[in-house]
Amino acid sequence: MSYIDLINAFWRLHRKKQFSSNAVAVFFHLLNINNYHKWAEWFELSYDNMALTLKLDRRKCMRSVRELSLKKAISSENQGGRLPNKYSIKSALQYQNGTTNGLQSVLQTDYKRTTNGTLLKSIENRDIEGERVKPPTNKPRVFMSDLKAKKAILEKRYKALRDAGYEDAWGHHFANNEDRLKARELKQQLKALEDRMLDEV
Repeated sequence: MSYIDLINAFWRLHRKKQFSSNAVAVFFHLLNINNYHKWAEWFELSYDNMALTLKLDRRKCMRSVRELSLKKAISSENQGGRLPNKYSIKSALQYQNGTTNGLQSVLQTDYKRTTNGTLLKSIENRDIEGERVKPPTNKPRVFMSDLKAKKAILEKRYKALRDAGYEDAWGHHFANNEDRLKARELKQQLKALEDRMLDEV
């Protein structure tokens, strides 16, 4: 589970629940505090501290916390008296195997590094509120120079088959039927390669 996982989970839930702007601000403040506490399952924060940091009225902070709790973006516990509230983000969003709050299951998170060092996350199996989401497919990086080199090889092979044939009044004829079939296959490969080159542009 990472910072990005929780942010993505929150925005997915936001598309379903539509949080107020104050609730969004409070959530990301709590997320930052949770990060400060090294992602503890539960952490404490007072309304006074929250209001001071976010420059919001204390009552607005309380309403935002209540909204986030009711819509299952966070879990909160009132400890009573002058004690600060306890909060949990991980237990609410349930970014683990299980069923809760818009994020039902996340299995086998695989982290891979691309050639430029960017950290990518591929989710092998993910259900969001009953909706199946297909895992992303990370295609290997293709260089245009490689595609051009392959195209030159295919063109050279096709030319060799044509040169082995002959021309007459009715047009070009390959040397034999086998060469004709090979030439047709090479033309199909060339077309597919040219389409791929266009996609890479």
